[in-house]
Parts: sequence; C-alpha cells; structure tokens
Amino acid sequence: MSRTYTNTPISVPTIFEELVSQVSANLSTDADLDISEVYFKHGTRMVIQNALIDDSQNPTDAIKNGKYPLVCLIHQFDETPFDAITGEIEVQILICAYSSPYKNSQQRLDDNYTPILNPIYSELRQVISDSPYFFGYNQAFSHTKRDLYHTGKESPEGNDGYYLPDCIDGVLMSGVKLKVNMDPICEPATPNLCLLTPCPYGREAYYENAIKGLTIEGVGGSTLRALVTDYYFVDSSGGLPPPFAPDIDWGDGSPVSAMTVPSPPNTVPFTSILSTASLQDGFYIGRISFDDSWIDFYYLVSGGIVVKCTSAVALSYDFDLSCALYPNQPINSTMTYTISKVSGQSDIIVGYTYDVFNVQKFTETISPAVGTITKTMQYTDDFTSGNYAIVHKVGYGGQQPLQVVFQIKTQCKTEF
Repeated sequence: MSRTYTNTPISVPTIFEELVSQVSANLSTDADLDISEVYFKHGTRMVIQNALIDDSQNPTDAIKNGKYPLVCLIHQFDETPFDAITGEIEVQILICAYSSPYKNSQQRLDDNYTPILNPIYSELRQVISDSPYFFGYNQAFSHTKRDLYHTGKESPEGNDGYYLPDCIDGVLMSGVKLKVNMDPICEPATPNLCLLTPCPYGREAYYENAIKGLTIEGVGGSTLRALVTDYYFVDSSGGLPPPFAPDIDWGDGSPVSAMTVPSPPNTVPFTSILSTASLQDGFYIGRISFDDSWIDFYYLVSGGIVVKCTSAVALSYDFDLSCALYPNQPINSTMTYTISKVSGQSDIIVGYTYDVFNVQKFTETISPAVGTITKTMQYTDDFTSGNYAIVHKVGYGGQQPLQVVFQIKTQCKTEF
C-alpha cells in the first residue's frame, strides 16, 4: 500500500530565509539607507552562536566580515496543525547589528536603531504580512517587540554576557503567531481567510424565514381575499422543520386563524377570505405571520365597503457570508409596499424606516403622501451575533408603522 498523506511538515526556516532575502533586496535599493545586505541564520541560540564563530574564523573576508545586520530565527518553537492545509506557529526572531560595549543609549539609537534595526524590523513585518505563505496575508500579526540595547542575557543588574559571540544591539520579536500554508512552499495555497474571522471554517445561514409576496384583493367591495404568493423558509437547526403555514389576524377582533393551505403542499398561494359587510366603519390593521416573520396590512371600511387597503407587498433580499468580506458582509433588501384606494380617497404612506438587527439604519418622511413605495436598502455587518431581524416599516400618519419583518440566523460551520 502506498502512502496516504498529501502534505509533509512545513519548513519554517526555508520560508523565513526567503522572506529575509526579500527584505534584504528591498532595503538595499533605498538610497537613504545604508543597508547593502541583510543576513539570515536559524537554529537554537547555541547553534547560531557557533555558526557566527565559524564565520569569524573563515579565511574568506566576505564571510568573515559579512555577518551583520542579521536576522535570526530562534529554532525552538511548536508547530500546531489545524487542518489539511493549515498549521500554526509561534516563533522568536532576533534582528541584530554589530555594536560596541562602550556606546551610550543615544549612540546606539543613532548608530543602529534609527538607520538599521528599525528599518529592517518594519520591512520584515510588512514582508511577513504580505506573504502568501501565511494565511491572512495583508493583515497585522500578533507579536511583541523589545529593543535590546547591548543585547545579552538578562540579569538583575541588566544584560550580562552575550546571546551571540559579538557585542550587538538588537530587536527581539517574541510571540510571533502565524498561520502557515502546509502545502509545499513552492505552491502556496489560496489563503483561508476564514481563519481571520470567529468562524475558522466559515459562517452559514441555518435559518431563514421570509414572507416575500402578499396580495390582497377586494378594494371597492365587501369581501377581502388575502393571498401569500411567495415565501422562503429553511430551518436546518435540527430535526425536520415544520412546513411553512402562515396564520392571519384580520385585526377585526376575530381569532387568529390558519390560512388555507394549497394543494399540493409547499406551493402557493395560501389564502384567506374576510367579509367586511358587518364591520364598523374605520381602519383595521391585520397581520400575516409565520413564526417570527410577518407582514402588517391596512384596510379602511366605510358602510361595509373596503375603500382603501394594502393591495400588494413584495420582498426580496440577499446576503454574502464570504470570509473575505468579514467584517463588512453585505445584506441587501428591496421592498415594495402598495396601498390601493377607491376614487375620492387619499394616499396615506407618509414615512419609511429601515431597521437591521435592532438598529435603525435609515428613516425618512414622505411628503406629499404616496400610495406605493419601493425601497432598496444596503447594509454591512459582521453577522457574529447569529440572530437577525430585518424590518421595513411603512408609516401612515400618526399610527404605529406597518411592518415587513424577515429573519436570518447564522452560525459557524463545523467543517469545510
């Protein structure tokens, strides 16, 4: 039987050797800097120290004198595989320049930190952030920076002895946390941007509930007929979800009742009929609902005749939970609301408000009043709270606005 694995452990030193080479190339072309080359070594401190001693004794001047400035990857770190293509590492990096034990702090700042160490540190940070070897490139990464004047082993009296065989000034980057592509480094995988969000495998919608189409017929007569003509409902939270079956409250004092279910099931329209012949004159507010989503509707009765009523509501929406868009993932919604009337009656829609996730995002006053409005609203959110209500509110005077409410609930995926 042949091997079954597809990826071998990552070569962290190989990656950093290439990154430091890029840093060296970038800085060497800047005329305002005197950094002709940045060198790289990796290993434990003892291994790096022995390598520098060997370089100092090398008969070739280019090697003997070409040790600094130096970036050291301290090879004492753990690699934590996350999934088939992702591993997490936490490393220490020491950036150092040759110095003298007799310099004061200002001299070290002027001679090493300002012209050499800080530019190398800044460029290395940027090169790491931009590298496709790490998932989440173009992002800041977690680490701690410490300037080590006259770098050595720490003691209560200050640095005592040297990390390396020479007197150096240094910048220590500790706790450098990176998520690394575990595919072969010559073929960097597309970064898994979900690792930058609270959902490493991505986010999904597991519940949606929207009444998307409503028609009410009967203006000018004594019978109203309500029809739910479109909806979307999905619930994958567990078990079998109930079938979509809206209820209607006509707002006339009669009990809430189920709308007539079409045959075959899961088709449209759902219907309900109301006689207004015996109703008192005045306006009524009804509601068609299914669980936590609903549409409010309006009708005005005079002498048993419906002289004005909500005649059509149309709702559409879309959203994008792509990790690449986090934390500005879009949700877009368009609603058309129409109130029809007989001749001689006036239009009454005078306002509109849009609420997303219990936050008012838009409001306006409409003057003069209109009979129909169409509103397309665009909004972004990070979707991390999981439960969402999107509400279009139609104002019709000094009364509570008519609401069109739909729901989206999201959760982290458990696997790709």
